[in-house]
Amino acid sequence: MRRRARALWLAALGATATLGACRGILGIDDPILVEADAADDGPPLSDGGVEARADAADAGAPRTCDHGARFTTGLRVWDGEPRVYGARFTADETIAYFSTYDPSKDGGFEIVAAARAPDGGLGTFLNPQGAINTSGDEYWPTLTADGQRMFYESPEGPGLSSRIWVAERDPASATFKNPQVHAYFSTIPTTVTIGSPYLSKTGQLVFSSTRRDVDDAGARPDGGVDALDLWLASVGAGFVVTAERQLDELTTDGAETFPVLSSDGEEVFFSRAAPAATNDEARIFTARRGDGGRYGPAERLALPWDDDDAGGAGVAVGDWSSWISDDHCRLYVVRFSAPGGQLRGELWMAARPQN
Repeated sequence: MRRRARALWLAALGATATLGACRGILGIDDPILVEADAADDGPPLSDGGVEARADAADAGAPRTCDHGARFTTGLRVWDGEPRVYGARFTADETIAYFSTYDPSKDGGFEIVAAARAPDGGLGTFLNPQGAINTSGDEYWPTLTADGQRMFYESPEGPGLSSRIWVAERDPASATFKNPQVHAYFSTIPTTVTIGSPYLSKTGQLVFSSTRRDVDDAGARPDGGVDALDLWLASVGAGFVVTAERQLDELTTDGAETFPVLSSDGEEVFFSRAAPAATNDEARIFTARRGDGGRYGPAERLALPWDDDDAGGAGVAVGDWSSWISDDHCRLYVVRFSAPGGQLRGELWMAARPQN
């Protein structure tokens, strides 16, 4: 995908889609389960949701999942209003922070939160997240391990490229305040687009960025067209960002976006779109960390709904990785489908068998 001056999100919606199409009311009230054929991977998972986590807690023994294990069950978490994009959860999976579209805003996307419902879907929607929401667009919120800071993506100003911002929790309101472009990213040239940050439990920050050596038109020195690639950095004391490097071992001529990192940093998930495609046509890939801290090789991730019509919701045209639980068992995905030519996003969860 060619570099855009505005945020990653607007390009990701695709040239043929409209925001109005993404806001259509679907009238789906209950989560829908999809089970994959797991004959080669043991019995289908039937307890990957809220009840399973409660059962494990009652038993007093934490249950985890193996890196690289197949995701065998899919749960549609949300397909209503407001539209949910890029959901990230607190460590206990009880509250989701996400971007949603607000037609009353000039930009349209803002960050809100919702409590988790007993059925595994989203329940009570909480207040918008304070001062971080502006007349521009805000996307991809991600919390530090202590929950006291939020990193997120937003343009640095009208018509400017995206940056990674940071805000601190307001103890009086439980929302976030004092938003500012993170000092580290404020020094990067404005021709560079940076976004979709994801913080792991161990303080690793993975994000998408265009190359740092492009000109104002987005052209590379070698004459190629710039695209979004994956980058990795560390977040230390005082939330200082260091040791940034491009994950060149995962870079292709297409776009690599929306990365998600396991809590121990051993497994990365991301969306990849072919050079001629838009991000709403992306598919999720995964890679394991190997010798020297490098990831790969990347492989297309098999998901429970790959050969299913999503319970009547339409054949998916793209998937965005969104969040992985600390036990590596549940991967949340924004799915794009186009029933009747109308593009829309849904929040799904894919679950692995627990040990």
